[in-house]
Amino acid sequence: MSSRYAHVSLLAVLCLLFSGCSSSVSAGGGGGGGGNNNPTAVTFNFSGAAPAAVATAIGSGTFAAATVSSKAVTISVPVGTKSFAVAWVCQETGEGVSVTIQNVIEATTTDGTSYDLTCSAPSSTGTSGTLTLSMDASAFSDPSAYPEFVQIVVENETYLSLGLPSGLVVDDYSLTAPAGSDRVDISVNGFNSLEGTSSAYMLAAKSFSGVAVPGSLNNGDTVSFTAADATLEEPITYKNVPAGYGAPGAFAWVQPAGDQYPFTLTEDGATAYPALPATIAQSADVYHLSAESTGLTGVATGQFVSEIEKFSGEGPATVTFPTPGHMSGPTPAALPTVDFSYSGFAGQTGVSDILSIQWTASASTPLGPETTDFYYTMTASADYLSGATSLQLPDLSSITGFIPDPASGTELIWSAQTSQNSAGSWPSSAVNSNEFSVGASGEYLVP
Repeated sequence: MSSRYAHVSLLAVLCLLFSGCSSSVSAGGGGGGGGNNNPTAVTFNFSGAAPAAVATAIGSGTFAAATVSSKAVTISVPVGTKSFAVAWVCQETGEGVSVTIQNVIEATTTDGTSYDLTCSAPSSTGTSGTLTLSMDASAFSDPSAYPEFVQIVVENETYLSLGLPSGLVVDDYSLTAPAGSDRVDISVNGFNSLEGTSSAYMLAAKSFSGVAVPGSLNNGDTVSFTAADATLEEPITYKNVPAGYGAPGAFAWVQPAGDQYPFTLTEDGATAYPALPATIAQSADVYHLSAESTGLTGVATGQFVSEIEKFSGEGPATVTFPTPGHMSGPTPAALPTVDFSYSGFAGQTGVSDILSIQWTASASTPLGPETTDFYYTMTASADYLSGATSLQLPDLSSITGFIPDPASGTELIWSAQTSQNSAGSWPSSAVNSNEFSVGASGEYLVP
């Protein structure tokens, strides 16, 4: 992925990945009044994999560990107080590499009283069986898209599995998949060379439903890709690109109707994005387009404007960037503080500030070296901030299950942005809504 999207990967953790003793950390925020004598119940519902740890705070109180019961945590906000915070940790582990994502939301009862939080769905749990298939995607052999690769996603309500066969033509390929009646999506993907990096995009796709596992796909017959399976190029129009900023690009993905697993369509759509082919497109498919233009203001700080569109069904996209604003980088620290002064969204609803950091830690284990990628993102609503413009990541490291602060000498990537969504509420995940953002990103060594 192009480096211009480093901060997008940090923000995407809000819609991604996963009791012990309590500890305390300052939550910040203010209080408010209630309209009756009853406390307000605020519920956090968790989907996907179970979070590794959860903590909550009320008003100007401190964070304390919370226990998830029936996939939810409920807090009681007393009369005279309206602010609260929730933090949760998601974990994924692979061979020699693990990913830990820590999220914090700071909001008020005015913003809402029910929140859907998630960690990515487990990729290998439940009863399994073997799915076999033969495939011929040689029609999409293209030197300009080299190296092409095929991705197979098999899923049902239990879990999902991924397959990455070698080459565009395979015979009797098999993979372990959830047992039962499954959906199978196969995509053919290629790479563009972009600014010295490789940027992936989808070339073609096919989909099958009601596939019996254990069993063979397509009744054992070869799945052949033809021109009818090619993705459709949809144009992107950019408006209000700031003077002096670079040419915009877009990261696009789609959540096919009925799927748990989203498909990356393009990692950098300069003027267009590929949509699902007409053979499998459905009106309930949900597309996401994250577009950005950047302007460098210094060695370690890059300014950006962006818009994320969420819309049903494929079609041309028009991106209108917000008015840019200068944001200086934070003073280097393990947990930075950022000044979010920006007046471009004044008087509008659905405004929030988002601060993210990312770093990597390595350790030696009896089985060899292990690398952990850490992501830490905090989102605070405008109502919670109540006019404050300075935001700092809270230190949650003393609470069981939460991540340690980055050590001295760690190379830390940071991203900060002020966002406003067109739905006028916060948070919003409404289809056919847009989120406009102004911010900056950079990196430094932790002192």
